[in-house]
Amino acid sequence: MSVSSSSSAAAILAATLLLAPASATAQEPPRTFQVAAIKGKGALSDDERRQLNGWITQRAAQMSAADPRDEATLHQAQQAAREVRDALNGAAAGFREAFVAAFTDVVRERHRAASVAGAAQLMALLAALDDVMTAPVLRDALRDERTGVRAAAALGLRALRPKLAAAGGDAFAQTVAALREAGRRETSASTLKTIYEALDYAESAAPDPRAPAAALLEVLEARARLYDGAALNAEGAELAGLRATDRVRRSLGDEDRRRYTLVLARLLRHCTLRYHAELHLVRDRASNPTQIELRNATELMVQEIERQLAELLPADSKPRPSIFDAMRTMSKESDRINLKLRMNDWAELLLKATGQSFHITVDGSG
Repeated sequence: MSVSSSSSAAAILAATLLLAPASATAQEPPRTFQVAAIKGKGALSDDERRQLNGWITQRAAQMSAADPRDEATLHQAQQAAREVRDALNGAAAGFREAFVAAFTDVVRERHRAASVAGAAQLMALLAALDDVMTAPVLRDALRDERTGVRAAAALGLRALRPKLAAAGGDAFAQTVAALREAGRRETSASTLKTIYEALDYAESAAPDPRAPAAALLEVLEARARLYDGAALNAEGAELAGLRATDRVRRSLGDEDRRRYTLVLARLLRHCTLRYHAELHLVRDRASNPTQIELRNATELMVQEIERQLAELLPADSKPRPSIFDAMRTMSKESDRINLKLRMNDWAELLLKATGQSFHITVDGSG
């Protein structure tokens, strides 16, 4: 299984455990403490907090042990997740605050030792709490070595954007910084895509719009360096980053816009060479799904980059080149040369605007 697909599988499993109802015939373990008896309280006693913490710890342990190969552990995790959700339904504000604090502390202590499925589910439940208090644990999980856990943490921070934007301060700044660093090192395409989306505050009224815009730019610059070299991973995820940056581009200063233009140029050159070398051979019926997905993502990246460059570069009397059109109209192998020719047309415009060359060598073979 690929890194990207394992990330998706963990996220799907976490969602299934989180949302599916438990079996009506399930045998409930004995209960000496009933959450329902205190969920209406605005303030809890020390003893009630202690018992609540034990109740949460027990259910977190059941979720932590979730194993896709063991139906019994999955059922226990499913039931535990349902009980956590039910405990908060109709709860008083004081109880909810105490519950969120206790659950967050327990997850902080347990998620690294939990199974992949269990840790991903714990992150999904943290996100469902919809509380800024959970952000530090979600940020910490972005550094987990397991792709599924990082993916669930990124999904949680993406969902928390409105709350983080409203909170501002350290909660917002530290989350943006954590996502920036996570994006620079992420190796899973689907997780990186979610990180880009978690940095997209275009519709969340960020207290400092420049911070997520600058973070997006830094991640894209780091990724462009990988595209320039041989250590490329998570290929194709940049489409989400390009779209997110485009929505907050006005927050960038003149120098940052110049840096962004250079990122676009480097990515466009790479996509052109990649398509010229092999992706033009990918066929819908004869190729594997991963290659088809990458080809499609590359075409869409080229289309997006060309659209943005047309807006960023100075106006020109000549029609803008279109590598995307050259990709879509290829009918024979010899048409490949048009990809390089159109890239060199862009390179001329980019040379005038940035002083840097992005030309591609064109020989007789195309």
